[in-house]
Amino acid sequence: MTCPDCQAAATAAHHGFRASCSGCKARAFSRGPHFFEAKRAGKLNPVYLQQLERLGLTHDQVKAADADDFMRREVSR
Repeated sequence: MTCPDCQAAATAAHHGFRASCSGCKARAFSRGPHFFEAKRAGKLNPVYLQQLERLGLTHDQVKAADADDFMRREVSR
C-alpha cells in the first residue's frame, strides 16, 4: 500500500486511483482484461508483458496488488 487510495482499497470497495502511485497503477491493471487473461491462462503473453513495460510495472507488483485489493477478494467469493 503506497497511498491513501491503496489503503482504502485494501479494506473496502474503493474506486479511487492516483496517477503518481505505482500501487494504484498495479491495482488498476490487476482489475483489467490483460491480467485476467494471464491469470486464467496461467502464463504471461506478449501483450501482457508489453503493457507491464509501458506502465513501468512488474508482474509481481500486479499480483501483490490483486491480492491486497478488497474488490478482488469480494469477486472471488
